[in-house]
Amino acid sequence: MKTNTFKTFLFTAIVMLIFLPLQADESISINDHQYNFYSGNFDFSDHKQKAILVGFQHQNEGLERNTFLGNASPITGGFITENSAAYVYTGVEWNYAIGDNIKFTPSFAPGIYHEGDGKDLGHALEFKTEVQ
Repeated sequence: MKTNTFKTFLFTAIVMLIFLPLQADESISINDHQYNFYSGNFDFSDHKQKAILVGFQHQNEGLERNTFLGNASPITGGFITENSAAYVYTGVEWNYAIGDNIKFTPSFAPGIYHEGDGKDLGHALEFKTEVQ
């Protein structure tokens, strides 16, 4: 059952990444959208609950705004683990340039988590923070 859910999510994510840009509004340039597909480890330090994950994230750079906290833009995405745990989120990413070659990019995104056969995080509402 875990494998079928994972394969269904993977197929759906690939189809969305291919066809979503084709449905974009004509007034918004495709170049303003950034789609990221990633994989990694979920809870790598807990040997009983660690799992491989696959995810995607969309960022609309056409909606960037300069704020007192830096250059902010919205992000939306989600991931699923091999244990059928899933997380869907939407939030904000800030971009800071430190010199010419270094960029610091923190993000914050609240979202909905479903544990599936994976780790119980205690509540459906969870918060994702990230630093790149």
